[in-house]
Amino acid sequence: MSADRLEVTRENGGRRAVEGSATTPDTRGKLLQHFEVTGPVVFEPDGIVVKGDCRPRAGVRLRRLPVRFACVEGVFDCSALGLETLDGAPTVVGDDLLCQYNALRTLGTVPLRVRGDVRAEGNPLDVSQPLLVAGSSIGRLFCSPSPDEKGEFGGVFRMARNLAPGMVRQALLVEYHPRLPILSLLARPFHAGFVALLFNGPHVVDQLLETYAVMFREQKHRALLQMQRVLTTEGFAENAKV
Repeated sequence: MSADRLEVTRENGGRRAVEGSATTPDTRGKLLQHFEVTGPVVFEPDGIVVKGDCRPRAGVRLRRLPVRFACVEGVFDCSALGLETLDGAPTVVGDDLLCQYNALRTLGTVPLRVRGDVRAEGNPLDVSQPLLVAGSSIGRLFCSPSPDEKGEFGGVFRMARNLAPGMVRQALLVEYHPRLPILSLLARPFHAGFVALLFNGPHVVDQLLETYAVMFREQKHRALLQMQRVLTTEGFAENAKV
């Protein structure tokens, strides 16, 4: 993926300095002040290219990224910084994009090409809008469900529908929550994805979903009733709501 990007930047002028671009000396200082990088770094006119991993230094807090990246060939980690936007983040990532536990409402305004996973749990994402721009290509997207003002989790249904135009819903993984209506999710038309797409759940819940996965596809109503009974008995009544 990154090879295409690097070729485009070379055609756009290689490494010549452009005022206000990623090639200015001030940009190098900001990069090294806030991030640790492994591998060579190329300062292209349209953004920084890191031929390795890029991770924040300890103690860094940011509302916005201080520099603009074009491509990170390894892992790009901007998690737990307090970011309110991904403006300036690389649009091409050769491994995982880690942006969890920030204050993000959206995952960008341009298509992302991420060979690995996008970890976005712990962000108050606006699930009424597509989470990714059309044309994005990622491995899997990890998100956390957020209750609305009534404490309901209907936003999870919108999250699945609004992942990104043209992307399969099975790419979405939803973090477990004690009040998440798991059986209600399973009863929806896209239930098959959610059987495998819950994560960080209690062992008993994970085992239950795995046990009834095959039965659910073949005898949906019976499986729902049995799962509801087991969840309620084990103390997961909120998860057992249909």
